[in-house]
Amino acid sequence: MPNDTVTSDGWAERAKTLEAEVRRLRAQLARYNVTADHDINHPGPIFVGGTGRSGTWVVGRLFNHDPDIVTIPTELRFHASDAGFRDVLGGEETPQEFGERVRDRWYDIRGASGSVKGLCLLVARHELNLATKELVRLADDDLPRALATYMRQLVDPYALGRGATRWVETTPDNASQADTLHRVFPQSRVVHVVRDGRDVAASTIKRSWGPSTWDETFDWWEKRMRAADVATGRADPTRMLTIRLEDLVLREREKTLNSLLELVLATKPDLVRRYFESSMTTDDANVGRWRDDTDRDDSVRIDKEYRKRYRSMSDDGVSCLPIPPDAADALR
Repeated sequence: MPNDTVTSDGWAERAKTLEAEVRRLRAQLARYNVTADHDINHPGPIFVGGTGRSGTWVVGRLFNHDPDIVTIPTELRFHASDAGFRDVLGGEETPQEFGERVRDRWYDIRGASGSVKGLCLLVARHELNLATKELVRLADDDLPRALATYMRQLVDPYALGRGATRWVETTPDNASQADTLHRVFPQSRVVHVVRDGRDVAASTIKRSWGPSTWDETFDWWEKRMRAADVATGRADPTRMLTIRLEDLVLREREKTLNSLLELVLATKPDLVRRYFESSMTTDDANVGRWRDDTDRDDSVRIDKEYRKRYRSMSDDGVSCLPIPPDAADALR
């Protein structure tokens, strides 16, 4: 018999080991009290959002280098997209209806290439069903806390299994739901990542899931920027931070990184900083790459349209704008 063949006794022993690990993690989770998220001295989850293609994953991956924090490897979406928690809190959807939508829409989703995404990477269906039952049971007493418990039941075991006590989630809609996330998780941190809209649009157009023309993409981008501005304006400013991707990787690297580390209360900031300095290069911003995808005549028209929308939002008092177009162009 080859050395790498597992005998029936070997399989039995492995099964016992796995069962013991499951019991250990469940016991650890039971000790990890969800009500601690309402303790002012206890930092909660970290939610990173933006418009999409604005740098949310770049920032989310950064925190993963603190051993006490793990970055969820997929956008969970159920809590923020399609209004998510906000619909439940607003009464547009019952907790039971919400749980069914998570099961039917967000549990098992596929990327454009057919890659598996969604909650199926974290929990089994029966665990999702149990979490929904618990959500319905707790909802009448304290709906925001019931929603927090629901999400923690689904995500905490993943973090604890990797030796972390906190997690980062990177659904772009987190930005437009910042106030709701603070209500559900009173000690959560929300980071809004903003990027030059021309670069966002150029990256989005290449994707199969979004708008396919420059004008449509600018419409999509502006709508999401305005929604994020409203939500972040209502969020707790002590637990909310808007950063510009160009500042993080180019213009104000140290200052922006320090702001992030301070916001999330990183326990091993030196490890995060080491990764940042060695791996997060100036090329990560892809500043001005939108010009590479257009000829000169189109570039002039695109630039003019973007500046018009930028001025409109500025005139309307939108506070989370990217760096000015001229400043972005100077980085090219």
